[in-house]
Amino acid sequence: MVRVPLSCILAEIKYFNLSALEESISYISANPNALSNEIPLELLELWLEKEAENEESENRLAYSVFMYVLLKYNDRKGISKFDATTDGFIDIYKSWQVTINMVYLDRMSEFKITPLKIFDFSIYKNLKFEIKVKSDSILNKLSN
Repeated sequence: MVRVPLSCILAEIKYFNLSALEESISYISANPNALSNEIPLELLELWLEKEAENEESENRLAYSVFMYVLLKYNDRKGISKFDATTDGFIDIYKSWQVTINMVYLDRMSEFKITPLKIFDFSIYKNLKFEIKVKSDSILNKLSN
């Protein structure tokens, strides 16, 4: 079992709201099998990578939450050693960010996706999104 002290995760993090990370970790720990439609919107918004002038500091929370989710996933699967190249790690992070963005799109638009276990990295290798228009959407009403 991999046990990474929170202090190690936080060691290099100085530029974001620590309570946001604590809230994220608490939710993830209590809900490791949460479906994407169950995750509170305010957490999704925190986990989205930001485009900003101070991009690095803005995205440290997103990176830190991703690392925590990945470590918790490996721990649940009994993986004690995780090897990835830098490019492989970046690919995993990008897949997770695309998923977070798709879930956010589901919440904030006329489109919906099939709920998925967002903390289960085994789904990311072959993940395909089925996007539909919500049944109560204005787009459906206009087409009738």
